[in-house]
Amino acid sequence: MKGQKAKETHMERKGKDKKNVKKALKLYQERESNALSVNEIAKMKGVPCSTIYAKAKETNILKKS
Repeated sequence: MKGQKAKETHMERKGKDKKNVKKALKLYQERESNALSVNEIAKMKGVPCSTIYAKAKETNILKKS
């Protein structure tokens, strides 16, 4: 089987575009002024809610409501 690429040994999930994640986090930080829900932000930027919450927690911007 010469010339064939070796198969990957593990599966990797395709990550979301970092720019969209950063934009989503910026909107998340501004939720009080823009009145957007996390679900609305997720739909607008194509980023899962779980990613927004996880990144917000990592960067210590997670606000308890």
